[in-house]
Amino acid sequence: MATWDTVARSTGIQGEEWVKLLDPAHNHAQLADAALSHLRATLAAQPDGVLKGKNLEWWAQGVAVSFEQHIGRRVPGERCDGSFGANASKTVPARRPISPPPGPSSHHSSL
Repeated sequence: MATWDTVARSTGIQGEEWVKLLDPAHNHAQLADAALSHLRATLAAQPDGVLKGKNLEWWAQGVAVSFEQHIGRRVPGERCDGSFGANASKTVPARRPISPPPGPSSHHSSL
């Protein structure tokens, strides 16, 4: 999830401001709600600012997670329920066909 640097670049609000604004006694949902309210107020005050067109709900979750990591409630990679997730992927070499296969195209249909 987002780090304070990422949050600051994408929201225009520094981590220090979030630390002053958010209450460590609040649970994750309360933190995200408070962050969302602040993001909405910031966007209203600066409609053409850095938040224009951003998914404020997503960034509010990122702020809440970053804050929980800052206060030691959560470690990087930890989910709200205390579990961890992992995934992996592998890129394999493949050749693209030069021309489409013969037959009707699945991308075009006539009505």
